[in-house]
Amino acid sequence: MTSSESIMLNISGGGVGLLFPGFLHNGTECAIHIRTTDGEPMILIGTVVWCRLLAQSVHSLGLRFTPEIDVRNYIPSSQWLEQMSNSDEHVNAELAGRILLIGFDESELQMLHIFLQGTSFALGEAGFDGAALDSIRRESFDILMIDADNLTDDPSNLVGRIRGEGSREPVLVVSSNPPSKTVSSLSAVETLRKPLQNDVILAVLRDLLLTQITPFTGTRPICSELSDLESKMNAVNAYIENCNGYSETIHAAIGADNALEALRAAQSIYNTASGFGFPVLGEAAAQAITAINASGSAKEAAPALRTLIRIVGRLKSPVVQDEIV
Repeated sequence: MTSSESIMLNISGGGVGLLFPGFLHNGTECAIHIRTTDGEPMILIGTVVWCRLLAQSVHSLGLRFTPEIDVRNYIPSSQWLEQMSNSDEHVNAELAGRILLIGFDESELQMLHIFLQGTSFALGEAGFDGAALDSIRRESFDILMIDADNLTDDPSNLVGRIRGEGSREPVLVVSSNPPSKTVSSLSAVETLRKPLQNDVILAVLRDLLLTQITPFTGTRPICSELSDLESKMNAVNAYIENCNGYSETIHAAIGADNALEALRAAQSIYNTASGFGFPVLGEAAAQAITAINASGSAKEAAPALRTLIRIVGRLKSPVVQDEIV
Protein backbone atom coordinates (compact mmCIF):
# COMPACT_ATOMS: atom_id res chain seq x y z
CA MET A 1 0.00 0.00 0.00
CA THR A 2 1.32 3.45 -0.92
CA SER A 3 0.22 6.89 0.24
CA SER A 4 0.78 10.37 -1.12
CA GLU A 5 -0.38 13.91 -0.57
CA SER A 6 -2.73 15.23 -3.25
CA ILE A 7 -4.40 18.50 -4.14
CA MET A 8 -8.19 18.40 -4.32
CA LEU A 9 -9.55 20.21 -7.38
CA ASN A 10 -13.27 19.64 -6.83
CA ILE A 11 -15.64 17.43 -4.90
CA SER A 12 -19.24 16.38 -5.41
CA GLY A 13 -21.56 13.78 -3.98
CA GLY A 14 -20.45 11.29 -6.62
CA GLY A 15 -16.71 11.80 -6.70
CA VAL A 16 -13.61 13.95 -6.40
CA GLY A 17 -10.98 15.39 -8.74
CA LEU A 18 -7.36 15.44 -7.59
CA LEU A 19 -3.86 16.39 -8.66
CA PHE A 20 -1.78 13.31 -7.85
CA PRO A 21 2.02 12.76 -8.12
CA GLY A 22 1.82 9.42 -9.94
CA PHE A 23 -0.23 7.12 -12.15
CA LEU A 24 -3.12 4.91 -11.00
CA HIS A 25 -4.97 2.39 -13.17
CA ASN A 26 -8.72 2.64 -13.73
CA GLY A 27 -10.55 0.58 -11.12
CA THR A 28 -7.93 1.15 -8.40
CA GLU A 29 -9.60 1.57 -5.00
CA CYS A 30 -8.28 4.46 -2.92
CA ALA A 31 -8.79 5.66 0.63
CA ILE A 32 -8.96 9.45 0.80
CA HIS A 33 -8.11 11.04 4.15
CA ILE A 34 -10.05 14.28 4.49
CA ARG A 35 -11.47 16.48 7.22
CA THR A 36 -15.06 17.64 7.52
CA THR A 37 -15.89 21.32 7.91
CA ASP A 38 -15.89 20.66 11.68
CA GLY A 39 -12.33 19.36 11.54
CA GLU A 40 -13.26 15.70 12.05
CA PRO A 41 -10.93 13.31 10.15
CA MET A 42 -12.73 11.02 7.73
CA ILE A 43 -11.79 8.32 5.23
CA LEU A 44 -13.71 8.23 1.95
CA ILE A 45 -13.44 5.25 -0.39
CA GLY A 46 -13.22 6.01 -4.09
CA THR A 47 -12.49 4.11 -7.30
CA VAL A 48 -10.30 5.59 -10.04
CA VAL A 49 -12.33 6.28 -13.21
CA TRP A 50 -9.60 8.16 -15.09
CA CYS A 51 -5.98 9.18 -14.68
CA ARG A 52 -4.15 11.43 -17.11
CA LEU A 53 -0.61 12.87 -17.23
CA LEU A 54 -0.48 16.66 -17.02
CA ALA A 55 3.22 17.49 -16.58
CA GLN A 56 6.25 15.46 -15.53
CA SER A 57 4.85 13.07 -12.89
CA VAL A 58 1.74 15.10 -12.01
CA HIS A 59 -1.56 13.45 -13.02
CA SER A 60 -5.17 14.58 -13.07
CA LEU A 61 -7.16 11.95 -11.24
CA GLY A 62 -10.88 11.31 -10.99
CA LEU A 63 -12.41 9.03 -8.36
CA ARG A 64 -15.99 7.83 -7.97
CA PHE A 65 -17.39 7.50 -4.43
CA THR A 66 -19.22 4.32 -3.42
CA PRO A 67 -21.59 5.08 -1.81
CA GLU A 68 -22.13 8.75 -2.58
CA ILE A 69 -21.40 11.28 0.15
CA ASP A 70 -23.18 14.34 1.50
CA VAL A 71 -20.87 16.98 0.09
CA ARG A 72 -22.15 19.59 2.57
CA ASN A 73 -20.03 17.91 5.26
CA TYR A 74 -16.86 18.86 3.34
CA ILE A 75 -17.67 22.30 1.89
CA PRO A 76 -18.08 25.39 4.11
CA SER A 77 -21.69 26.52 4.27
CA SER A 78 -20.89 29.85 2.59
CA GLN A 79 -19.45 28.04 -0.43
CA TRP A 80 -22.31 25.52 -0.41
CA LEU A 81 -24.92 28.28 -0.47
CA GLU A 82 -23.03 30.03 -3.26
CA GLN A 83 -22.94 26.82 -5.28
CA MET A 84 -26.64 26.29 -4.68
CA SER A 85 -27.45 29.81 -5.87
CA ASN A 86 -25.32 29.40 -8.98
CA SER A 87 -26.84 25.94 -9.61
CA ASP A 88 -25.29 23.03 -11.49
CA GLU A 89 -26.84 24.32 -14.70
CA HIS A 90 -24.77 27.50 -14.51
CA VAL A 91 -21.55 25.54 -13.93
CA ASN A 92 -22.31 23.01 -16.65
CA ALA A 93 -23.17 25.74 -19.14
CA GLU A 94 -19.44 26.50 -19.26
CA LEU A 95 -18.92 23.10 -20.86
CA ALA A 96 -18.94 23.87 -24.57
CA GLY A 97 -17.85 22.26 -27.82
CA ARG A 98 -18.93 19.69 -30.38
CA ILE A 99 -19.16 15.98 -29.52
CA LEU A 100 -19.67 13.21 -32.09
CA LEU A 101 -21.49 10.19 -30.61
CA ILE A 102 -20.49 7.09 -32.58
CA GLY A 103 -22.39 3.79 -32.57
CA PHE A 104 -24.75 4.40 -29.65
CA ASP A 105 -28.20 2.80 -29.69
CA GLU A 106 -31.31 4.96 -29.43
CA SER A 107 -31.83 4.51 -25.68
CA GLU A 108 -28.30 5.49 -24.79
CA LEU A 109 -28.40 8.44 -27.20
CA GLN A 110 -31.47 9.73 -25.39
CA MET A 111 -29.78 9.17 -22.04
CA LEU A 112 -26.68 11.14 -23.11
CA HIS A 113 -28.85 13.99 -24.36
CA ILE A 114 -30.47 14.08 -20.91
CA PHE A 115 -27.08 13.93 -19.14
CA LEU A 116 -25.74 16.84 -21.19
CA GLN A 117 -28.76 19.09 -20.82
CA GLY A 118 -27.66 22.36 -19.27
CA THR A 119 -24.26 22.23 -20.98
CA SER A 120 -23.34 24.11 -24.14
CA PHE A 121 -22.29 20.96 -25.99
CA ALA A 122 -23.56 20.44 -29.52
CA LEU A 123 -24.06 16.73 -30.18
CA GLY A 124 -23.71 14.92 -33.48
CA GLU A 125 -24.56 11.27 -34.13
CA ALA A 126 -23.08 8.69 -36.49
CA GLY A 127 -23.02 4.92 -36.93
CA PHE A 128 -20.16 2.56 -37.70
CA ASP A 129 -21.13 2.23 -41.38
CA GLY A 130 -18.65 4.84 -42.58
CA ALA A 131 -20.85 7.72 -41.44
CA ALA A 132 -18.49 8.50 -38.57
CA LEU A 133 -15.46 8.78 -40.84
CA ASP A 134 -17.45 10.87 -43.32
CA SER A 135 -18.41 13.27 -40.51
CA ILE A 136 -14.81 13.50 -39.30
CA ARG A 137 -13.58 14.25 -42.83
CA ARG A 138 -16.07 17.09 -43.27
CA GLU A 139 -16.28 18.65 -39.83
CA SER A 140 -14.33 19.49 -36.68
CA PHE A 141 -15.21 18.13 -33.25
CA ASP A 142 -13.84 18.64 -29.75
CA ILE A 143 -14.47 15.09 -28.46
CA LEU A 144 -15.38 11.78 -30.10
CA MET A 145 -17.39 9.24 -28.04
CA ILE A 146 -17.51 5.58 -29.14
CA ASP A 147 -19.84 2.86 -27.84
CA ALA A 148 -17.58 -0.22 -27.96
CA ASP A 149 -20.46 -2.59 -27.14
CA ASN A 150 -21.82 -2.21 -30.66
CA LEU A 151 -18.47 -2.78 -32.39
CA THR A 152 -17.62 -6.15 -33.92
CA ASP A 153 -13.86 -5.72 -33.43
CA ASP A 154 -11.48 -4.00 -31.00
CA PRO A 155 -12.16 -0.25 -30.64
CA SER A 156 -8.49 0.42 -31.30
CA ASN A 157 -9.07 -0.45 -34.96
CA LEU A 158 -11.73 2.25 -35.30
CA VAL A 159 -9.53 4.73 -33.43
CA GLY A 160 -6.76 3.88 -35.90
CA ARG A 161 -9.04 4.67 -38.84
CA ILE A 162 -10.08 7.93 -37.18
CA ARG A 163 -6.45 8.93 -36.70
CA GLY A 164 -5.88 7.98 -40.32
CA GLU A 165 -8.29 10.77 -41.28
CA GLY A 166 -6.04 13.29 -39.54
CA SER A 167 -8.28 13.59 -36.48
CA ARG A 168 -6.33 14.23 -33.29
CA GLU A 169 -9.35 14.93 -31.10
CA PRO A 170 -9.58 13.10 -27.75
CA VAL A 171 -11.64 9.90 -27.90
CA LEU A 172 -13.82 8.57 -25.08
CA VAL A 173 -14.57 4.83 -25.41
CA VAL A 174 -17.43 3.50 -23.27
CA SER A 175 -18.06 -0.21 -22.79
CA SER A 176 -19.68 -2.77 -20.52
CA ASN A 177 -16.38 -4.68 -20.47
CA PRO A 178 -12.89 -3.72 -19.25
CA PRO A 179 -10.87 -1.97 -21.97
CA SER A 180 -8.29 -3.99 -23.85
CA LYS A 181 -4.61 -3.25 -23.28
CA THR A 182 -4.44 -1.98 -26.87
CA VAL A 183 -7.11 0.65 -26.24
CA SER A 184 -5.67 1.65 -22.86
CA SER A 185 -2.26 2.27 -24.42
CA LEU A 186 -3.52 4.71 -27.09
CA SER A 187 -2.76 8.39 -26.65
CA ALA A 188 -5.62 10.87 -26.18
CA VAL A 189 -8.03 7.96 -25.55
CA GLU A 190 -10.03 7.68 -22.33
CA THR A 191 -12.23 4.73 -21.31
CA LEU A 192 -15.34 4.46 -19.13
CA ARG A 193 -17.26 1.42 -17.91
CA LYS A 194 -21.03 1.21 -18.17
CA PRO A 195 -23.49 1.93 -16.69
CA LEU A 196 -22.74 5.58 -17.39
CA GLN A 197 -23.39 8.11 -14.63
CA ASN A 198 -24.25 11.73 -15.19
CA ASP A 199 -21.68 13.32 -12.86
CA VAL A 200 -18.89 11.03 -14.08
CA ILE A 201 -19.60 11.81 -17.76
CA LEU A 202 -19.55 15.55 -17.05
CA ALA A 203 -16.33 15.28 -15.05
CA VAL A 204 -14.54 13.26 -17.74
CA LEU A 205 -15.67 15.58 -20.54
CA ARG A 206 -14.54 18.60 -18.52
CA ASP A 207 -11.16 16.96 -17.94
CA LEU A 208 -10.73 16.12 -21.63
CA LEU A 209 -11.45 19.71 -22.62
CA LEU A 210 -8.95 21.02 -20.06
CA THR A 211 -6.10 18.60 -20.72
CA GLN A 212 -6.39 17.15 -24.23
CA ILE A 213 -7.45 20.00 -26.52
CA THR A 214 -4.51 21.49 -28.43
CA PRO A 215 -4.28 24.27 -31.05
CA PHE A 216 -4.53 21.51 -33.68
CA THR A 217 -7.72 19.99 -32.25
CA GLY A 218 -11.22 21.08 -31.43
CA THR A 219 -13.49 23.76 -32.81
CA ARG A 220 -12.31 26.93 -31.12
CA PRO A 221 -11.94 29.82 -33.58
CA ILE A 222 -8.40 30.76 -34.61
CA CYS A 223 -7.95 34.53 -34.78
CA SER A 224 -5.08 36.48 -36.28
CA GLU A 225 -2.36 37.49 -33.83
CA LEU A 226 -1.42 40.61 -35.80
CA SER A 227 -1.10 43.79 -33.79
CA ASP A 228 -3.41 46.68 -34.68
CA LEU A 229 -5.67 44.12 -36.31
CA GLU A 230 -8.53 46.53 -36.98
CA SER A 231 -6.50 48.49 -39.52
CA LYS A 232 -5.61 45.25 -41.35
CA MET A 233 -9.08 43.73 -41.20
CA ASN A 234 -9.82 43.78 -44.93
CA ALA A 235 -6.50 42.13 -45.79
CA VAL A 236 -6.99 39.40 -43.17
CA ASN A 237 -10.54 38.74 -44.38
CA ALA A 238 -9.30 38.41 -47.95
CA TYR A 239 -6.56 36.05 -46.80
CA ILE A 240 -9.05 33.78 -45.05
CA GLU A 241 -11.07 33.62 -48.28
CA ASN A 242 -7.91 32.68 -50.19
CA CYS A 243 -7.18 29.94 -47.67
CA ASN A 244 -10.69 28.57 -48.13
CA GLY A 245 -9.90 28.32 -51.85
CA TYR A 246 -6.64 26.50 -51.11
CA SER A 247 -8.59 24.18 -48.82
CA GLU A 248 -10.97 23.24 -51.65
CA THR A 249 -7.99 22.62 -53.93
CA ILE A 250 -6.42 20.31 -51.33
CA HIS A 251 -9.69 18.41 -50.86
CA ALA A 252 -9.94 17.82 -54.62
CA ALA A 253 -6.25 16.87 -54.81
CA ILE A 254 -6.71 14.16 -52.17
CA GLY A 255 -9.53 12.61 -54.20
CA ALA A 256 -7.49 12.73 -57.41
CA ASP A 257 -4.24 11.79 -55.65
CA ASN A 258 -2.64 14.88 -57.18
CA ALA A 259 0.36 15.44 -54.94
CA LEU A 260 1.63 18.41 -56.97
CA GLU A 261 -1.61 20.41 -56.59
CA ALA A 262 -1.82 19.61 -52.89
CA LEU A 263 1.82 20.62 -52.42
CA ARG A 264 1.36 23.94 -54.22
CA ALA A 265 -1.67 24.84 -52.12
CA ALA A 266 -0.01 23.82 -48.83
CA GLN A 267 3.14 25.72 -49.80
CA SER A 268 1.12 28.87 -50.57
CA ILE A 269 -0.47 28.69 -47.12
CA TYR A 270 2.87 28.03 -45.43
CA ASN A 271 4.52 31.00 -47.13
CA THR A 272 1.93 33.48 -45.87
CA ALA A 273 0.37 32.12 -42.66
CA SER A 274 2.78 33.70 -40.20
CA GLY A 275 2.70 37.00 -42.07
CA PHE A 276 -1.04 37.21 -41.49
CA GLY A 277 -0.76 36.25 -37.82
CA PHE A 278 -1.76 32.55 -38.02
CA PRO A 279 1.27 30.57 -36.74
CA VAL A 280 -0.80 27.43 -36.04
CA LEU A 281 -1.92 27.45 -39.67
CA GLY A 282 1.69 27.72 -40.81
CA GLU A 283 2.72 24.79 -38.63
CA ALA A 284 -0.12 22.64 -40.00
CA ALA A 285 0.90 23.55 -43.55
CA ALA A 286 4.52 22.63 -42.81
CA GLN A 287 3.45 19.20 -41.55
CA ALA A 288 1.34 18.68 -44.67
CA ILE A 289 4.28 19.60 -46.90
CA THR A 290 6.52 17.16 -45.04
CA ALA A 291 3.94 14.38 -45.42
CA ILE A 292 3.58 14.97 -49.18
CA ASN A 293 7.34 15.05 -49.73
CA ALA A 294 7.80 11.87 -47.70
CA SER A 295 5.11 9.87 -49.52
CA GLY A 296 4.84 11.48 -52.95
CA SER A 297 1.10 10.88 -52.71
CA ALA A 298 -1.76 13.16 -51.74
CA LYS A 299 -3.80 10.18 -50.54
CA GLU A 300 -1.03 8.89 -48.31
CA ALA A 301 -0.52 12.41 -46.96
CA ALA A 302 -4.30 12.79 -46.40
CA PRO A 303 -4.17 12.77 -42.56
CA ALA A 304 -1.89 15.83 -42.48
CA LEU A 305 -3.74 17.48 -45.37
CA ARG A 306 -7.12 17.02 -43.68
CA THR A 307 -5.73 18.48 -40.47
CA LEU A 308 -4.72 21.52 -42.51
CA ILE A 309 -8.22 21.72 -44.00
CA ARG A 310 -9.76 21.66 -40.51
CA ILE A 311 -7.42 24.42 -39.32
CA VAL A 312 -8.44 26.59 -42.29
CA GLY A 313 -12.08 26.02 -41.39
CA ARG A 314 -11.47 27.46 -37.93
CA LEU A 315 -9.90 30.75 -39.10
CA LYS A 316 -12.02 33.55 -37.72
CA SER A 317 -12.68 36.82 -39.51
CA PRO A 318 -12.07 39.95 -37.40
CA VAL A 319 -15.50 41.16 -38.53
CA VAL A 320 -17.22 38.12 -37.01
CA GLN A 321 -15.12 38.42 -33.85
CA ASP A 322 -16.17 42.06 -33.39
CA GLU A 323 -19.82 41.07 -33.78
CA ILE A 324 -19.44 38.40 -31.06
CA VAL A 325 -17.87 40.88 -28.67
